Amino acid sequence: MDRPRILLAEDDASLATLMALDLKRRGYEVVSARNGREAAQKVAAQHYDAVVTDLRIGSPDGLEILRIAKQSQPETQVILITGHGSIDTAVTAMKNGAYDYMTKPIEPDELAIVIDKAIEHRRLLGEVRSPARARSSSPGPSTRSPPAAMGPSWPSTAEPCPRACSRASSSAT
Repeated sequence: MDRPRILLAEDDASLATLMALDLKRRGYEVVSARNGREAAQKVAAQHYDAVVTDLRIGSPDGLEILRIAKQSQPETQVILITGHGSIDTAVTAMKNGAYDYMTKPIEPDELAIVIDKAIEHRRLLGEVRSPARARSSSPGPSTRSPPAAMGPSWPSTAEPCPRACSRASSSAT
């Protein structure tokens, strides 16, 4: 199995080096970007399982990198990190599809746990979407309505909706 691929976008060179070394030691393939422009180019051009980006990395900033990542690779999970966190920014990031929002200083073990969960989330999204695509393109039991799909165990005493609905609406008046 391939190693999970992480884009690490951090403009603090010493922090970026420490984070990259730790993530590589944990078995990730790490691609680094030192500014927003480099991160945006890399995320638009290559596949990543997760993106870890500083919020204030320059232009474009972390929120814009999040937008670019979600536009080009919707299943890629983006984790924003910042030393200047605010509730408003965290809410904006989450509404725009960030997997998580972490404030510095970042504990290496905590970051690794968040990345592991993000990659697992990405994997599960892929599993859920693959069967959905297969169902929409091929007929089979999964394309039937719920009562038919449930087979003979579906209650045969259920009333058709028109009778049940008219009775419920007349009793409500």
